[in-house]
Amino acid sequence: MQPTVGDEHGDVGPDGDRTLISQFIRIDMIGAAGGVAFVTIVNGVAVRERGVWVVVPFLLALIAALAVARRLVHTALGPALALVMVGNWIVAVAVSVLFPFLWPVMILAVLLPLVLATPYLAPGTLGVAIAGSAVVGAVVAGIGLLLDDEGVIEDIDDTAELVLVIGALAALIVPIALVIRQNNALQRTALERARALNVELSRSARELLASRRRVVEAADTERSRIERNLHDGAQQRLLALGMRLRLLESRTADSPDVHESVAGLSSEVDATVEELRELAHGIYPPLLETSGLAEALTAAARRAPGDVQADIADVGRHGRGVESALYFTALEALSNAAKYAPGVPVRLRLERADGAIRLEVGDDGPGFDTDDAVPSLGLLSMTDRVAAIGGELAIDSRTGAGTTVVAVLPT
Repeated sequence: MQPTVGDEHGDVGPDGDRTLISQFIRIDMIGAAGGVAFVTIVNGVAVRERGVWVVVPFLLALIAALAVARRLVHTALGPALALVMVGNWIVAVAVSVLFPFLWPVMILAVLLPLVLATPYLAPGTLGVAIAGSAVVGAVVAGIGLLLDDEGVIEDIDDTAELVLVIGALAALIVPIALVIRQNNALQRTALERARALNVELSRSARELLASRRRVVEAADTERSRIERNLHDGAQQRLLALGMRLRLLESRTADSPDVHESVAGLSSEVDATVEELRELAHGIYPPLLETSGLAEALTAAARRAPGDVQADIADVGRHGRGVESALYFTALEALSNAAKYAPGVPVRLRLERADGAIRLEVGDDGPGFDTDDAVPSLGLLSMTDRVAAIGGELAIDSRTGAGTTVVAVLPT
């Protein structure tokens, strides 16, 4: 088994967290070394059973594994945790075979590395570690219960067993407390970091929304200014020029060639005025500002190429940002329908419900795959406009099943 660091915890406060792990490994090494010293002194002086010496190599192997793990903590946390876990498992099984009465202590020795490693394991590896701990724990318990008073020491006083077990359990309180403290600190750190990130995310979202709104409002203000300049400037001058040409036309009736040329120029000026009027209305229609969204959309549906089936309710007057966002979203959707679904009837619907205004533009044209489509400038413009007012834009389209654009804005 190779524990791996989970993505969500691998690099979260690595120096502080891994220092705590290193401290735990150090305590584990001291405990193993203390076990070697205890066995050496007690068995050498009092018990003098050759079988007892078997536990010493296992404890020394654990110390070596922990030494390697401590070196790996800051560079390869996964392998370090694997060495700690597997090393303790092996010692727990060996001690249970040699000293069955110590099996409750060895159960804690099996579970303690799992508690230590849990915050740092990826979900899949954590499952393997839990399963491994359960199996080893069951083996240790089974050995202890089956062998009972057997082992390398044929018999030992029950009081002595009780003292040894209680003493060992008390000694494990230190690493258990350290692990609990470390995990609690890790959880607090993660929670504080999550709260800070949420605050930062909320602030960024508010700033983005405000920035979008400023951009859209500035664009609408500039559109309105350009429309007024065209209407009051170039359009009025062209109208005046047309009137002068028609006056000149009436005075050149006795000169057919000049009369025909002037009449042609007058017609050209009239056509230019009409084109300029249409252009100005497209930039920012005065009807939207004076009469509201319903009237402006009704006029847009009449001017749109193709068959537009309009169902436009009187939604009343709203802020300039709301009305312009819905109006230009509808214009972009109608333009896309005429471009990509020519000759197909288009549905234009405007309604007010549940404290919001809902705009829908749909067709039964060829449609497209929204997952593969690259967002166009028009789509991005619609999205930004609607989002800037705190609304939502949804595009439902599938190849061969048409396209529906829905914008919902709170009022």
